[in-house]
Amino acid sequence: MRHRRGVSLLEVMIALAVIAIALLGIVAVYLKTADVKEANREAQIAKTAATRRFEQIRTTAMTNFNAVLATYQSSTFSVPGLNHAGTADKQGLGTVMIDPTNANLLDVRILIVWQGVRADSRYELRSLLSR
Repeated sequence: MRHRRGVSLLEVMIALAVIAIALLGIVAVYLKTADVKEANREAQIAKTAATRRFEQIRTTAMTNFNAVLATYQSSTFSVPGLNHAGTADKQGLGTVMIDPTNANLLDVRILIVWQGVRADSRYELRSLLSR
């Protein structure tokens, strides 16, 4: 009896199934990595916007500390590059909250909310300003 050389159809089908499963895994990892990359980009945009707003508040406090509350308390600002939940434009929404309990020490909170790539997202920056 002679042995045949080559691959049977069953062996080819099994090999193709293994390759298909491996490719599906690779595609899933790639898609997840793209989501994480986008979420990190959004968080960086929010962090930069909050830091810039805080620097504006700090600059105002250096020249006129009493004007900080009047100028920034409960103020809102848009954050380009982020989708605000419920809107079609690419603008996140930032809100400044200042606790005026201590006249010499202001508790400043800057909250940015947006519709993230996976869910509603938020970034909060909190700091103290003193006279």
